[in-house]
Amino acid sequence: AVGAGVVVSAMAVGLPVLWEYRTVATGWANSFGVLPLNQSLHGVVARLVSPARDVPAIGSRGLVALAAEIALPLLAAGVIWRLMRGGEPASLRKGALQFYAVLTLLLLASPFTENIHFTWVLPGAGLLLVVMAQEPRRRPWHVVAVATYLILALPFTENLCWQAGSSLPGRLTSGMECYGLVALCCILCIIGFRAIPTAPTRPHMGQRFAPLRI
Repeated sequence: AVGAGVVVSAMAVGLPVLWEYRTVATGWANSFGVLPLNQSLHGVVARLVSPARDVPAIGSRGLVALAAEIALPLLAAGVIWRLMRGGEPASLRKGALQFYAVLTLLLLASPFTENIHFTWVLPGAGLLLVVMAQEPRRRPWHVVAVATYLILALPFTENLCWQAGSSLPGRLTSGMECYGLVALCCILCIIGFRAIPTAPTRPHMGQRFAPLRI
């Protein structure tokens, strides 16, 4: 589907325009004195290979960024395919957690996402907090979940992104939101795909009685 869209777009607007759109979509068009506003895994790679602020990598480093742009979506597709082989979710809560796990994984792998995509996975984080509240006792992953939510939600992550310089520490700290999404994705995948048991939900009214057989 992605390949078909690229072919149709190239036929409609031409390769030069399509390549310029790619440059804009990966976050390099925002000349605000920061590294690319692309809070995906590809954005982290682009920060590490970039020669300076707002300057895309070229040459061998540019090939590294381009390779990551292709390899990361393929890797995410393979992981999603492997996770979805387990069949239908056992409950609505499991299905919702699986949905947000897959969505977060796609956002991490896509090179065309900016930091506003946190709002897309915010319901998944809220659902995770609800699952935590239903647990009979505290577990180690609860601490990771709360820390992840704070990393994603507090304003200091945005300030780090906007104030990041061209030094290696600046390049790394500017990916704080991406690191939070990675942690959130791992927790959602672990909980949603039954690697860690959670407290059972209360049965619905229709589940309290055996179904009528006619």
